[in-house]
Amino acid sequence: MTKPTAALRKADARRLPSAFAEAGKPVAAICHGPWLLVESGLAGDRELTSYPSLRSDLENAGATWLDREVVVDTSGRHSLITSHRPGDLDAFAAAIVDALDTGGNRERRPTGPGGHSAGALPCGVPS
Repeated sequence: MTKPTAALRKADARRLPSAFAEAGKPVAAICHGPWLLVESGLAGDRELTSYPSLRSDLENAGATWLDREVVVDTSGRHSLITSHRPGDLDAFAAAIVDALDTGGNRERRPTGPGGHSAGALPCGVPS
C-alpha cells in the first residue's frame, strides 16, 4: 500500500488537479487526496472535507473544513468535490456523476449493478 504522502512528491500528481481546475472541470479528492489540493493551491477559500486528521492542514491552507460525508463546493470556476474516506465512495461517486452530468439527464443514463452509471469517467490531463 502506498503512503498517502507519496503522491505529494510527484510533480505530475501535483499538476493534475490544477490542470482540471484551469480547464473549468470538476476536481474530486477523497480521504488524504485533499493534500494534493493544498499543494496545487486549490484549497484556499473553498469548503471541503477530508480524512479528519487533515483538518488543521486544510484550514491552515485557507479552506473551511466541514465534517460531512461529501462536500461539493461550486463557489469557484470549477466544482470541488471532497469526501471523508473510502467508506463514503457511493456518495462520493454520485456527487462526481452529478457534477459531470449536463442537461439533467442522470435518470436516463444506463446503469450497472447497484444502480450506478455504467459509463466510465473521463481521465487524463485536459488539453
